[in-house]
Amino acid sequence: MMKIKSLIICEGNTDQILIGSYIENTTEWKYQKTFKNNPLPKESVNWYINGKSEYIGILDNGSDNFTRCIEQICLMETNEHIIDSILVVTDNDDESATEKRPKSISDIIESKLGATFSDERLVVNGWCSAEYDNWYGKVSIRLGYMLVPLNKQGALETFMLDALSENLPENKEVINQVQEFLDSFKYEVYLKGRRDRVKAKMGVSLSIFAPDKSFRIMKEIIDSVDWSKFKTTKEQFGMITELLK
Repeated sequence: MMKIKSLIICEGNTDQILIGSYIENTTEWKYQKTFKNNPLPKESVNWYINGKSEYIGILDNGSDNFTRCIEQICLMETNEHIIDSILVVTDNDDESATEKRPKSISDIIESKLGATFSDERLVVNGWCSAEYDNWYGKVSIRLGYMLVPLNKQGALETFMLDALSENLPENKEVINQVQEFLDSFKYEVYLKGRRDRVKAKMGVSLSIFAPDKSFRIMKEIIDSVDWSKFKTTKEQFGMITELLK
């Protein structure tokens, strides 16, 4: 079975697309349509390969509950060590993101793998490593946990809006007006949850920036922006850049 240099686990498809777009635009890694002997669910992972024939995968978890995904990975790692590094990318949306979620992931790895952490357990916006025994002896895996945005409450769309307003006063003015409108928007059927409003702010802003492209699928819209030119993006994805070296 082929080794996986890094596995990035994110909450949803938009995260998966944006991270993949950033990787392709800023590094030598390229999208790989197929992966022989793929040990993970084919429909949920996008694979990338570099000149050394190393693989990284971006897995769409479908929610902020990473329990099942981490348990499946632990089961695989018990039999054969195939993943060198794992980075969990999650929205900085409430207290559970900074406390409960990283603790839960650490607990699963500790209990399912019988792992011991070399320094401290999983920390917010940081790395740790865990050692454990499998059929082949003692092995270790590097673990990271990254919030989006890094230092304030929000979601991936919050980060994207911050990047799009960086050094562009006209974009910032549009985004401010959209946010003001949607923050005061009240209706019993639509935008009932906070996350719904965050997504709507992104969607409305993009429609104003490019009205003729507003009906494109999200991947086309994301790929049309050079995210690498923003300082905000380089700071946010610093941990991902580390993984790819």
